[in-house]
Amino acid sequence: MEITENYAKKPIAKINKHNRIKLHSPSLQSIVKTVFFPVGYPNSVSPDYINYQLYDTFQAFFSSLAGILATRGMLKGFGVGDDSSTLYSAVLTWMLRDGLSMLSRILFAYSAGTLLQSDVKTWRFTADIFNDLGLLCEIISVTLPKEYFIVLSSIGMVFKTCTGVCGGATKMALTYHFAINENTADLDAKDGSQETIVNLLGMLAGALMMQLLFQDCKMLQGQTEICEQYQMYQTWVLLGIFIPLHLLFNYLAVKSVVLKSINKQRGEILISYFVNDRTILSFNEVATNEHLLKPLIGYNSIKLGCSIRQEDFHRISKEVDKSIHIFPGLCNSH
Repeated sequence: MEITENYAKKPIAKINKHNRIKLHSPSLQSIVKTVFFPVGYPNSVSPDYINYQLYDTFQAFFSSLAGILATRGMLKGFGVGDDSSTLYSAVLTWMLRDGLSMLSRILFAYSAGTLLQSDVKTWRFTADIFNDLGLLCEIISVTLPKEYFIVLSSIGMVFKTCTGVCGGATKMALTYHFAINENTADLDAKDGSQETIVNLLGMLAGALMMQLLFQDCKMLQGQTEICEQYQMYQTWVLLGIFIPLHLLFNYLAVKSVVLKSINKQRGEILISYFVNDRTILSFNEVATNEHLLKPLIGYNSIKLGCSIRQEDFHRISKEVDKSIHIFPGLCNSH
């Protein structure tokens, strides 16, 4: 007789002929599965979960590496290693960035709150575009004079704040999509574990990367300006690799998600294929035809009727009266 798991139906223990329970020794694969995946995986999650998590792991890794490069630049911009910088100026710059971050969070959540729910995939991809724009602003700000550093680094912080709003809201929606056994809490906790291990690996790789960047400058002792230019060149080369890979894997991750709700774009796809080809697409086929940036570009919509503002009411009523006088016979016929 075997004792199995509730979800996965895999044997975890066996009762022998002497009525003694013998536990199965866990393998490395089962340990990894238990620590980093929801209970009952793969039966407790939707079929598109594993593809999304695989691509999401790679995009998080490259995002972590790019973030380390930006952090190094920001520390330099705040005055680390510069004898002419003061603690007061560093604190003032930090407070300004945080203040703009708080205000932008409120404004962005107000303007895009309802859109985040209807176009989850679009805003999940847009979140990482905002993140990379923020990183680029922070890196560029280091190369500019100090009076421009505060402005551009604050703009980068605003982009990152938008990333936080988009990422947090869409993550919740995607978690509800993946959790098919009402296991959202477990799935969210295991997703946090996956992010933690990826960030740790990214930190280790980043530490090795920074060591290699600084190692070349040891041969240029006394030539600080040349060393800084060489390091900035290496930074841009690495960003030219990390950011495209980050966006590529993020695009693949979002495209792999097969949502079963109908928003405006998915509704248009269903209606278009039914009208033109008399076919009803499956969920996977609709997901294949989705364009992630279309909700941001806009739709070719048809509006039925229009809202009447208070100041336009009298003007419209006069035009209606005028039409009645021009076509009295038509109006009387009705």
